[in-house]
Amino acid sequence: MLIADFGDIRFCDCPVGAMVVPHNFTVPAIKMSRLTINLDDKIHQALKETAARQNRSIGSIIEESLKLRGIRSYESAKDLVAKARANSQLSASEAMTLAVDETRRY
Repeated sequence: MLIADFGDIRFCDCPVGAMVVPHNFTVPAIKMSRLTINLDDKIHQALKETAARQNRSIGSIIEESLKLRGIRSYESAKDLVAKARANSQLSASEAMTLAVDETRRY
């Protein structure tokens, strides 16, 4: 969000506070979805502090956390399974038995 424009310098609002950017600064077009979530106030404050401390956006921290948690698109998961099958030494029957056993453990 643009706060002020002084010709050669623009002041912009960003997740970690105001920042100065060159007048000709442009953001590359990246297709991203917007998401609204509700967080506990303490978690939100910790997230903002972490973003500022690491000089990162809140979105990048959340995205990294989701990836580390194993959140994947269906296509990505399908590709991962295909790679695992290609590298596996198990027969289809052995793989199914192992998968069922591992699933039932939890």
